[in-house]
Amino acid sequence: FTPLSAKDKIILQECRDFAAQELKQSLVNMLIKLEDSLFALAEKSTDRNSANLYLEARGIAQSNKKQLVEEFQRAYVDQFTKKMNGEKEHKPTIKSLDSFDLQLSLVANDDFEETLIVSKMATQFRAQCPDELNALDQRVALLLKQTELKDNENPFSPQVICEALKIACNQINASTNIKQVFFNQFQHLLAKQMPTIYHGVNDRMIERNVLPTLPAFTVRRTTRPQQTQTNPFGAAGASMQMPHNLAQLAQYNEQMMAQMPEWMQNS
Repeated sequence: FTPLSAKDKIILQECRDFAAQELKQSLVNMLIKLEDSLFALAEKSTDRNSANLYLEARGIAQSNKKQLVEEFQRAYVDQFTKKMNGEKEHKPTIKSLDSFDLQLSLVANDDFEETLIVSKMATQFRAQCPDELNALDQRVALLLKQTELKDNENPFSPQVICEALKIACNQINASTNIKQVFFNQFQHLLAKQMPTIYHGVNDRMIERNVLPTLPAFTVRRTTRPQQTQTNPFGAAGASMQMPHNLAQLAQYNEQMMAQMPEWMQNS
């Protein structure tokens, strides 16, 4: 990326701080709901192992609530800064499993599964607010002096949020199964908060005059066909003007009578 100007860097950092605070509050609220949600899942479960897993996850969430929130905030700012500075993610390449012992192979497999879950969670978050994220992608691209950004290049992207959640969960003493329970619940409970958070970030960028040319959104409207009223007296009746006063009403009645069939006039 092109080096940021001092002004653009301040804008990004201010918007980051807003997003971080909103995400922190959402996470705190979510962890409260998580306890009830996991307890309900344990009660409904017909499998003892699954029920015990949900209860264990509930206990770990209760005892590590503060640490999860603090670790998430720290990881979010760190991941955001890396994206803002254009740092690429470097992952170790496993050329051959022969060079790893069984324990390291299992750890690598667990990490791969967690990465898949995080990627799914990020996709779900993006699906909740495509318009807000498309607009934000273009605003951030403008600040970073880029023509466009890929989904994961935006420091505000759902991928950054989900990666921070993963890092936070890795800091507590929890098994892979427990962390997977957390990720599934995060996806379910946090997804609905995404549109509000991203809308707020867009608003703050607008206030700071970050105004790229955004594509107009097409509003589809259902056009009702015009209903034509048919006159019961045919073309002649249709040519008659509706009355607007008593004199016209009398004339109108005479014209209507003249158009009636004879049997109707004598009835």
